[in-house]
Amino acid sequence: MNQDINPPHNIFPFPCLYISLFIFKSLLSDATHSLWTHKHYRYMHSFRGNFMKSKDSNTELVRFGQQVRKIREKLGISQEELAFRSGLHRTYIGSAERGERNVSLLNIIRILKGLQTEFSIFFKDWEL
Repeated sequence: MNQDINPPHNIFPFPCLYISLFIFKSLLSDATHSLWTHKHYRYMHSFRGNFMKSKDSNTELVRFGQQVRKIREKLGISQEELAFRSGLHRTYIGSAERGERNVSLLNIIRILKGLQTEFSIFFKDWEL
């Protein structure tokens, strides 16, 4: 073995202490992120959702929610009842009806089952 490549094992007699000091040092002096960076990162990313949505997707989400609400009210059931039938949380149903959620295909199917509505009937008048 070449001693230049492999350091001797007795340099750090207490490896746990060395690792603890290394972690503590990295917490104190993070060269890539300062407190300013963390503060502004949270601030800038709090708006990320609003910037990424296009107006087309918002109108489709609102349209989906209005259709769900219309059928739910025809059936005479509450959001809570629909949530129970669908296996979803009541706040999820409310935010979907307001167009605040991009509902996944699986949850669309769950909601339609809760509304006892066929997929083809629900999306009958929609143009892509």
